[in-house]
Amino acid sequence: MSSQSITKQLIIIGAGGLGREVLDLVQLINKFDRQFQILGFSDDALPKGFLINGYKILGSLAECMQMQQVQFVIAIGNPSIRLKVYEQLRNHQKELINLIHPTAQLSSYAGIEPNSGFILFGNTFIGPNTKIGANVLIHTNTVIGHDSVIGSHTMVMQSCVLNGMVTVEEAVLIGPSSVVNGKHLIRKSSVLAAGSKLA
Repeated sequence: MSSQSITKQLIIIGAGGLGREVLDLVQLINKFDRQFQILGFSDDALPKGFLINGYKILGSLAECMQMQQVQFVIAIGNPSIRLKVYEQLRNHQKELINLIHPTAQLSSYAGIEPNSGFILFGNTFIGPNTKIGANVLIHTNTVIGHDSVIGSHTMVMQSCVLNGMVTVEEAVLIGPSSVVNGKHLIRKSSVLAAGSKLA
């Protein structure tokens, strides 16, 4: 484990199932490189002070955006809502962080936007010359092949395979265990059901 001190105070936006998965991810990253202090969750639907796995609801998004020297990650499972929350944070000059699981295999030739809210879960592969937009979430056991483009605010769920040269536009949801063969284009705001096959 790195001996560096924690420098980032983090608020997780969304305290549902995905929020708890992101909490686990941050805690695991901290075991390898202790860089985050988790302050708690922001969730408009839950009362302030309510505990989720030992961490408090700090307040609504509007309340949490009043806090200074904090950073955010969006743990909301709806791409259109992810986009709206991202825009609110950017409009208030709030900083997002990227979270990358220690077991993720991320090509050094992949293009990732820094400090954009990118979340990459474990046992994933991101191939060379792939471009990843802001606020993208790629879940466990997923493969993104070479020269693919993943548009901002998109979610690629568990155990998906996107072969080389796939283009995914903004705010798409690709359901678990979907397979997309090379050179396909997936249009903005599309939803691929779990187990979808695009040959």
